[in-house]
Amino acid sequence: MKKLAIYIYRFVRDQLPDRMAISLTYLLYFHKLPNIDRPITFNEKIAWRKLRQRSPEMTRYIDKIQVKSILEGIIGEKHIIPNLWTGQLAKDIPFDELEAPYVIKTNHASGCNIFVTQEKSEKQDENSYFFSIPLSGADRIKIIALMTDRLKVYHGQMFREWAYRGIKPNILVEKMLPSAEGIVPEDYKFFVFKGKTRVIQVDYARFSSHKRSLYREDWSLLPVRFIYAQAGEVAAPQHLSEMLVLAETIGASFDFVRVDLYSTPLGIFFGEATFYPEAGKGVFFPSTFDLELGKLWEIDRL
Repeated sequence: MKKLAIYIYRFVRDQLPDRMAISLTYLLYFHKLPNIDRPITFNEKIAWRKLRQRSPEMTRYIDKIQVKSILEGIIGEKHIIPNLWTGQLAKDIPFDELEAPYVIKTNHASGCNIFVTQEKSEKQDENSYFFSIPLSGADRIKIIALMTDRLKVYHGQMFREWAYRGIKPNILVEKMLPSAEGIVPEDYKFFVFKGKTRVIQVDYARFSSHKRSLYREDWSLLPVRFIYAQAGEVAAPQHLSEMLVLAETIGASFDFVRVDLYSTPLGIFFGEATFYPEAGKGVFFPSTFDLELGKLWEIDRL
């Protein structure tokens, strides 16, 4: 019954005009309609942005390939994860030429990252897949099929995130970053409002027992749960001060952007820029934090 309800919701949503589709999704998650024309909460402002804020610069920053070229000139090449290969067809991935560990993803959507490691590993999350070398013929067929399907996803249409619609789908293979404690380094997400970090989101064990904590910019833990169970207070990353400078430099030209960074034994690396965190359907507990965060966002209506 639940699967049928989800299918019906998605079918109806996909047939609706943008404003109605955005309102329907918001209603489903927040049990009320959004005030899109006069948004107050953080998630209402994301809904407003989907309809009203349409800058080509947002599309360039969301494109996981194009943004690297942009940021090389802003924060320096040393903070950019090296590309091993890019291309339009999954069947062209040069598996025999790629040195593990590496990550395969698309530039135009989120989810379905494929990790190829030197040690045996298993799939741990429905949206992420782990393979080890040497890749078997069956492994390669599965990866090609997964990425071919992913290229067909019209990501900007699902939740009407406008900035994704202008990206030409491509496959990107990146060098996997080293981690002191796990297969994937911790992800630090900086909520930057007009060049100033106000909140830092940290996701732990994303592909096993996903937990999440929110901090102020001074690394004081916020008593807030954001979708996932709170991880509790954890020590600040070694390079926090430098990460704040990098995040605010990247986000300086936007009224709001979430800047994702990795802190690794090799230094700090840029992950991605996000203008629609959780597609505007991320529920906060307590819900008053949605309003508190929304007050920090002075939206640019031009």
